[in-house]
Formats: sequence, C-alpha cells, structure tokens
Amino acid sequence: MTAKSATKLTASKAEEFHKVAAQKGYVRAVAEKMVELPPQLDPPVLGSRMRIWKQDPSVKGIELPRTVYIHTQVNDGPSDTQISIQGMAPVAADVNRDFLLNPDGNVEAFDAVHTYTIVRQVLTMY
Repeated sequence: MTAKSATKLTASKAEEFHKVAAQKGYVRAVAEKMVELPPQLDPPVLGSRMRIWKQDPSVKGIELPRTVYIHTQVNDGPSDTQISIQGMAPVAADVNRDFLLNPDGNVEAFDAVHTYTIVRQVLTMY
C-alpha cells in the first residue's frame, strides 16, 4: 500500500466516522468504535469497556452479555466521581481499564459492573 492510498483510506474512515457522529452523536460514535477494538489494545481515549445484560438474563433466548463503552474514567470498584458500588467486593479493572467480565465466572463481580454501568448510562443520558 502506498502512502497516497493509505491517506485516502484514512480520510475515508474519518468521513465515515463523522457521518455516524452527525447521526448518532459524538459520544455514541466514539463508544461504538471503542467496542470494536481488540481487548489487548490500550484504548486511545479515556474510558472503559464493560459487559452488561441487554435484558433480564432470566428471559429465555438471551445471548451473551453485550459490550458497552463508558466514556468517563472508571476506577476499580467500579466507581467514578459520582457513583460508587457498595455492599459488594470491589472489582478490579484489567490492564486496559476495562471490566469485560464473564457472568458465569463470578456472578457478584459481574453484578457490580452491570449495576455501575446501568447507573452511569442513566446519569449520562440525563
């Protein structure tokens, strides 16, 4: 690939991102791109990827939890400047500051991450 074709490809991807940002909003567009990154990469912007249930796990036919992106700094716990999950053992983030837990591995840790993420999404929305 030549430098010129690489520049065109980068410009094309940037245009595509800006179209998505115009339609869905910048935070949502960034979040969708962050979820696409492989877990071994250190995310280039502040934030964390989390796994949550899309709906109540008791509903039949539910698939694996989905991955979402929280655009603020998330500390171990999980917690941030406004939210702190209490009454459960603290959950530590991985080396990329993500909380990509499997609900089958540790139910209590997954519940803490899920609860924090839903509360953060609601506060961000409002």
